Amino acid sequence: MQDSASGSPVSYTFWGETFNVSSYSEMLGSLMKLLYDLDPDIMDNLAKKKYKATRSDRIYLITDEKDLRCSKEINNTGIFFEVNLSSPSILHFISSVIQEYGMDTDDFEFICKV
Repeated sequence: MQDSASGSPVSYTFWGETFNVSSYSEMLGSLMKLLYDLDPDIMDNLAKKKYKATRSDRIYLITDEKDLRCSKEINNTGIFFEVNLSSPSILHFISSVIQEYGMDTDDFEFICKV
C-alpha cells in the first residue's frame, strides 16, 4: 500500500476489484463497508474496543458516534468511523484496519488525479 499521494483518489483496488471514488473520505467509507461485509464480527469487535489506529487517544471506530468529531455509520449497523481526518491519517487508518483483518496491505492500491 502506498503511504501517500498528491491529488485526490479516483479509484482504489482491493483484492483485485476496482472501485471508483472522488475523495479520501469516500475511499475510506467504501472500504469500511467492504470490510464489514467480509466479516462483520471483526469490525464489531474493533468498534466495541473503541479502536484507535494510532497510539494517541483519538478513537477511529466505535459504537457511539458522540465520541467522534465527524462520523459516518457503516450500513446502518451502529458502527461509526471517524471521517474528519487528513489524507495521511486516512491512509494509516485504512492500513491498520486491513491488518486487523489479517490481510496484506499490498492488496490495497489507489490511483490519484494530479
